[in-house]
Formats: sequence, C-alpha cells, structure tokens
Amino acid sequence: MSPEVAEVEASEPARLIWPLPLWPADDRRIWIEARLGKGSEGRDNPAVAWSGRTLENRAQGYGRYLAWLHRRDG
Repeated sequence: MSPEVAEVEASEPARLIWPLPLWPADDRRIWIEARLGKGSEGRDNPAVAWSGRTLENRAQGYGRYLAWLHRRDG
C-alpha cells in the first residue's frame, strides 16, 4: 500500500472512487502519457481527443475499479 493510500485510509472512511493522485504510479504515468499522445499508440490513442466530461467519466470508472480492488483484497 502506498503512503498516500495509507494516509487517506487513516483519515477517511473507505473511498468508493480513488482520485488520480491515489492511483498506482505506473497507472498515473500511463494515463497522462495516453492523454498527451505520448504512450505506445502515440497520437492515434483515442484518449487524446476525449472531451473533458469523457475524461472525467473514464477516470472515475477506473478509480472506482481501483477502490473496489483495494477493498476486495484489503
């Protein structure tokens, strides 16, 4: 468990959605690279053209998945 996650868990009830700063470092890096068109697919990555609302929906969906994994594996 990362120090950031441990700190949040100590101060708050279980989160249903993990925000980007709580994501694992590799996941954050891949997310940012994909958005900038610097990932493995480059500018062909569909994430480059996503609207702000689509980005928010995708980030929340993945954050929900990460929180679920954490609660399940606790």
